[in-house]
Amino acid sequence: MAYDARIVNAFESPQVEEQTLQSLRAALDRAGIAHVVLPRPVEGRAFVALDGDDELAVASALKALSSDREWGVALGSGWRAWHRPLASWVRRVGTLPPRFTLFRVLASPSGLVVGNAEHGVTVELWPTVPVGTARVDGGGHVQDTRVAPGPNSSFPYLTPQAWSVATAQGGGAVLRSPHLLDVQFPVDVVYTWVDGSDPRWLRRKEAALRSIDEGAHNATAMAASRFTARDELRYSLRSLEMYAGWVRQVHIVTDGQVPEWLDQSDPRVNVVHHREIFRDPSVLPVFNSHAIESQLHHIDGLADHYLYLNDDVFFGRPVTPEQFFEANGLTRFFLSTMLLDVGPPSACDLPVLSAAKNNRELLERTFGRTVTNKFQHTPHPQRRDVLAEMEARFPEEFARVAASVFRHPDDISVASSLYHYYAHATGRAVIGSLRYHYRDISTLRTLRDLTLIDDEGHDVFCLNDTQLQPGPRADRAVGLLSKYLARRFPLPSGFEKK
Repeated sequence: MAYDARIVNAFESPQVEEQTLQSLRAALDRAGIAHVVLPRPVEGRAFVALDGDDELAVASALKALSSDREWGVALGSGWRAWHRPLASWVRRVGTLPPRFTLFRVLASPSGLVVGNAEHGVTVELWPTVPVGTARVDGGGHVQDTRVAPGPNSSFPYLTPQAWSVATAQGGGAVLRSPHLLDVQFPVDVVYTWVDGSDPRWLRRKEAALRSIDEGAHNATAMAASRFTARDELRYSLRSLEMYAGWVRQVHIVTDGQVPEWLDQSDPRVNVVHHREIFRDPSVLPVFNSHAIESQLHHIDGLADHYLYLNDDVFFGRPVTPEQFFEANGLTRFFLSTMLLDVGPPSACDLPVLSAAKNNRELLERTFGRTVTNKFQHTPHPQRRDVLAEMEARFPEEFARVAASVFRHPDDISVASSLYHYYAHATGRAVIGSLRYHYRDISTLRTLRDLTLIDDEGHDVFCLNDTQLQPGPRADRAVGLLSKYLARRFPLPSGFEKK
């Protein structure tokens, strides 16, 4: 039996999980079923505990809920979970499983599904146990203790007193205060963006090219593909709003350019000109992401903790701030399996590689330690105070890269590489892990190459264009990219003009 999808408009997708939770709680209240919203540190998803002795009443409430045929149920976890329409499932199920996820099937105006079990609420039936049953932490349970149906990250059991207090508060959270492992500080996002087809920008670039020795640079430093905008920012922002709605503000750093579709009246968005952040604006214009990234921490009003993203990075499913930051403020970094060779930097190296080698030399000189790995093309968690400290400690290196007009073999890469190793060396960053995918769009052959990203359930993915040359092959790759992004993120975000 097929799902019935409800059509949703812009702005709704970030609140899907919260709306689903409130709809479920309202159905439980109507049925007179006591429930508790459980804290799940780091996991982020809402969990609801029900009295296992109320199984029949819960089943009845689910049948009433299933009259709204957009609802679905998932058994199991992750992207491999077993999914069914709630209406057909509740008619056939005999005994309710101890854990399942309820979700709404939501579709964009074009009919493409944008909401599913990833935005759902997990329900657990907590049975009472006989008096004296052994507790996992020693001793025996008192009467009417409710025990979790399996291992979890909140509580192994709830005493009758804890259950009564929580349910008396209308199912409110058991904890009196925010969990120590939950991020409570604001997090911003910073994008760098350029429109390489802008005639005024192109004239500035051509003038800058006439003043440099191109032979001292790697040819890719000036490649047109490095500056080409293919509407990725629009779709990256859609993915941000859909899957990381906890972000406070978005800062878009440009060379005086503004995407024509961007709604600057949205209070969540801040367009920042290069001259506003460069400590020495006389070096402008620059056409070097290494230079621009070295100045991002100067953005006025920027949160102390933020994510730096390229516009070709997308969120693929709901993520939490704890995947990028520790609750005590430490940042996480995501190592690549790509390794650095032991040779010195040169114009023969791709700019990302020569910069990584310069980072390595600076780290060896400062800490007497070396590094071997590059980093994944993910959102890069950053701390302003660490970057300010780095700039004060390495003023010559920061000034030199800020004045580097095009990517140069002498560059360092601050935000995407050096920051992570420096923060780790000084005790302010730890290794993290994301389910991640990288794809060079020049390798695309069919749309299936991209839809596999969704099938495998990635937290973030990068669709990068390294050296795509104009021609039929490029046209095909760009067409596949555009078609995929429009299908993957069909809902306009609140950052777009109406």
